[in-house]
Amino acid sequence: MRLVADLIRGKNVNEAYAILKFTKKLAAKQIEKTLRSAVANAEQRALKDNEALDVDTLFVTKAVINMGKPLKRVQHRRPGARRPDPQADQPRGDPRGQSGDRVMGQKTHPIGLRLGIVKQWKSRWYADKDMPALLKEDELIRKYLKARLGHAAIAEVHIERRPGKVTVTVHTGRPGVVIGKRGAEVDKLRDELAQLTGKEAAINVEEIKRPELSSQLVADNIAHQLTQRISVPPGHEARGAERHADGRPGHQGSRGGPAGRRRNRAHRGLPRGPGTAAYPAGRRGLRDEHGQDDLRHHRDQGVDLQG
Repeated sequence: MRLVADLIRGKNVNEAYAILKFTKKLAAKQIEKTLRSAVANAEQRALKDNEALDVDTLFVTKAVINMGKPLKRVQHRRPGARRPDPQADQPRGDPRGQSGDRVMGQKTHPIGLRLGIVKQWKSRWYADKDMPALLKEDELIRKYLKARLGHAAIAEVHIERRPGKVTVTVHTGRPGVVIGKRGAEVDKLRDELAQLTGKEAAINVEEIKRPELSSQLVADNIAHQLTQRISVPPGHEARGAERHADGRPGHQGSRGGPAGRRRNRAHRGLPRGPGTAAYPAGRRGLRDEHGQDDLRHHRDQGVDLQG
């Protein structure tokens, strides 16, 4: 950041803007915001003092980059046997509240934390008094599309509003089902939404290039398999294997401890490993042609011994 500040120090404002625009450093955008804020403050100060100010005559005379206050992460000790918690049997509450009062929780929604950064709002419009009615209408549109296009692998429905017009963007893994032959299904769906909302409706169809990476589509697929009485390990583990193959973390683990792991390995056609049947083999005195105990060989190969 100090290197970028040195580039504009002593330059004209317009020249400084041009330098920051074509500088590939990440700090250039932050310094450009600071410079524009300083120019706006100068204009407001001149306007307050009834003075004429020409922005083109301004120069960057000083640019200071200081280090902020370092923050230390504190890890609190867990109350243990030497420091028993005197209120361990009392209901937990927020210490900011009064005695006996409850304060609302401060948990952050995982999607709200990412809005404007890696995710967009699913409803993009502004309203004052009509906001409750429009929210209800958005929910009605989403429920209708989910029921109407339940077989089309719908992941998300985004809604934008303008005066007298509603634009619906459908993110789907099967765009051909939504569009229909020569766009017939889209035209029919547009007329249905116009009748449902009482406004002019427009529909955009966005294809999901890799449906196996959409958590909503994967969950819907697993739910559909469960309703069709498909056993959990083939369907669930297949989805996890696809997500692992594509570089996304899937489901890890097994059911039922060691016995469940052996059953899952046998179901997938893998050797069951050192099972309980390999251990009695040594006690029965099985020997190889050299007279050595053959227990290790069978244990490594995962073969069940009988007789």
